[in-house]
Amino acid sequence: SFAFSIRDSDTNFCRHATGTSNDWLVVTNFGFSIPTNVIIEGVAVTRVGYGVGGGAAQREYQIALTEDGYYIAGAIKQGNALPKDIQDTNTLGNAGDLWGNERTPDAINSPSFGVMIADNDDGTQEICFNQILITVYFDRLPSVRNEPGVSEISTDSATFNGTVASTGQAP
Repeated sequence: SFAFSIRDSDTNFCRHATGTSNDWLVVTNFGFSIPTNVIIEGVAVTRVGYGVGGGAAQREYQIALTEDGYYIAGAIKQGNALPKDIQDTNTLGNAGDLWGNERTPDAINSPSFGVMIADNDDGTQEICFNQILITVYFDRLPSVRNEPGVSEISTDSATFNGTVASTGQAP
């Protein structure tokens, strides 16, 4: 187990290379404080990174959400092949994507909520991540203004960076 920040886009990278063994890089502790009286409508995960393998198949990865820092909670998504030796940014999920599970503010506010990333290729070439961001989209419950019969509904989102907490094999 180890911990370091993957919060800022800088010269520090988290390097992960496991080939087909499906060891997962776990990024948690995003520090969300979403109000508990909202409806979660979607989650987007943005990664900044690159791969070192020669072919695109050697730079593939999978990504999933976790609510407990150990088990996958919902769908596993296949990320586009990382570019070779030049970092880029890619987002999976969106304002209407719950990744196959209903999400609650309490689960997202937990320090154990985060992202699990697996090297999904046929070799042991590194995939490297500079930054992982999670954006959570939510709707506030209707609130009544002073005018009779008028309600306001607004949509908000919150984006936070996480900390790599551990690596391990997902069950």
